Amino acid sequence: MFVVILRKTAAALLVPLLLVMTGCGSSGGEAAESSPAASPPAAAAIASAAPPLSGTAAAATPAAGSAAQPGVPIRSISALGMTGPDAGWIGGKGWIARTGNGGADWQVQYTGQGTVLSLFTLDNEHAWAELDTGSLLRTKDSGAHWTLTGSAPNLSYLHFISPDLGFSGSAVTTDGGRSWSSLPEPENLVGDAYYYDRLNGWAVTSASNNDFAFQRTTDGGVTWRTVLTRKTVSLTGAVIRSTGPDDAWIECIGDSGMHQTAYSLFHTSDGGKHWRTVLNHGTAGAGPAPGFAVDEVNEIPANNGAAPGMLVVLSSEEAYMSGYCSPCDNANTVGWTHDGGKNWTDGEQSFPGYSPAKLAMADDQHGWFVTGSPDDPAVLYSTGNGGKEWKRAFTFQGIDMERGVVTGQSSLPGGVQAAGLVRLNWQEKKDIPTPEAWNGIPKDSVTISGQWLENFGGVQITFYTKPGDEDYVYADLGTAKGHYSLGSVGTYNYRKPEEITAEVSSLFTGLKLKITGGLGANLSLSSYYTIDEAGTPAGVLRVDTGHTREADVDRDGTPEAVSAHGTPMTVYIYRWHNGHAEVADLNDALQADSVMLRDDLIVVASDMGDSQGREYQLIPEGLIPAMPRAE
Repeated sequence: MFVVILRKTAAALLVPLLLVMTGCGSSGGEAAESSPAASPPAAAAIASAAPPLSGTAAAATPAAGSAAQPGVPIRSISALGMTGPDAGWIGGKGWIARTGNGGADWQVQYTGQGTVLSLFTLDNEHAWAELDTGSLLRTKDSGAHWTLTGSAPNLSYLHFISPDLGFSGSAVTTDGGRSWSSLPEPENLVGDAYYYDRLNGWAVTSASNNDFAFQRTTDGGVTWRTVLTRKTVSLTGAVIRSTGPDDAWIECIGDSGMHQTAYSLFHTSDGGKHWRTVLNHGTAGAGPAPGFAVDEVNEIPANNGAAPGMLVVLSSEEAYMSGYCSPCDNANTVGWTHDGGKNWTDGEQSFPGYSPAKLAMADDQHGWFVTGSPDDPAVLYSTGNGGKEWKRAFTFQGIDMERGVVTGQSSLPGGVQAAGLVRLNWQEKKDIPTPEAWNGIPKDSVTISGQWLENFGGVQITFYTKPGDEDYVYADLGTAKGHYSLGSVGTYNYRKPEEITAEVSSLFTGLKLKITGGLGANLSLSSYYTIDEAGTPAGVLRVDTGHTREADVDRDGTPEAVSAHGTPMTVYIYRWHNGHAEVADLNDALQADSVMLRDDLIVVASDMGDSQGREYQLIPEGLIPAMPRAE
């Protein structure tokens, strides 16, 4: 199962682009990584002649004394590959950059035409970059020089097992990618064949609409042997990865519908003699996963998200897979197995980004996860404990061509600082609501309204006034443990039932009970509470600085609270930090007469008489100038 939290923006209607992407990118060493949909069939003609290439190796170090500028905006990172815990490459539209310090800074190593579709890293020195122009670039010296080595033979998954021997679908090269030849494929192929080496390969075939088979070759494709057959309702694609002659991870992709895609993942470590079903992701909108019947019930994990993300395979024991949910606020997730698929762990974090994320793993502990949107900065997260916790490492702004660097904000000590960064003055919020256990509402009180929140443990909230008290409205909270007084929740003048509400909101580290009452015509009081499994409530935050909403403004996967009031408008933002709530005044930080937060989470600051506001985006380190809108 998966939980869907619908976006409140038009971006919720975006078609999940990952469903039409081909296998691209890589992780370090022997790791194999996939995009979420089946790759197209290999090209009939294998290119061997290198096309002309327009591009140059960028300066390895910035010019002395030059100032940081946002540069050409980075709207997406299309490929990444790791060579170790702290080193690797990223690529985008017309550029490749490298870091050797975990993302504290990035040096641009190549600029030219074409978007980087995939990066495969064999080791710290050897890597290949496939461009959408058909060109194949190569480095033998950690990126100090990127040279044209030939043409990509197709859009299949590009991988090398030595500096000279590599594969892309059924195409093979023995000279590092300068020329390619074809290896045999079985008939009725679904997706691409996969060769681990010159002898051992795998394929998915389907001779009819209601079944499929896994095929294996051990003689370079001369013969293919069926090692598994399954009945299916639908099969639209397949992705194969392998880390040894007898190892195969095969992802079968089914139908799509209602922003959902059905898929299954199978694994063998003994050459196909035995298979384990790792994932069975059937959905109501897309139907059953390939290999499973409609309404079939089993205990096989499903992975988070509504559709498959990228499959990264490290060994016969370790595999990672991201999930994607296009209509969700935090669309990107990561899950994994460390025992060959016997058990699957869904990561607890989810990350914003309307574009499908990119995933790479250097080993079973260290990895990168990149998320982004066309009009928002791309963000690199890193893990050092196998995906249990991902921390923001870098927020990308652009490419500074003059200095030969990637601009943005590093979250690492000593890392680069974003151009135009405005830091916020965060102050601990000490006015926290305190529920008090009591026997319930006094008998002479006047009940205004009551609400029962079934989706929050079945708690009951009752709003009431006290005789002779024409100052405030009060609230009682009833839980499984008893009754608790929440004190005043608004003023007496705003005591109509529609003016006082109780709801469940996502704030900080999870769901909270939110009580809202009126303080004035343009001012409200919002109080947030947690309730533990025993039914004991605890106060988290009280906001009396305007009308309040919750949103992941800094795009770190954790919602903040934002309040606004007045004309000109004043905006405060509240976050959870080091075990307590903190508040920052955005007007004060930006020295602006008026500040507003748009629905797209852009902060707009202006002064009296301004014809146009100044636009910013919030990141954990502060406010940075907003990325120009895509044309």
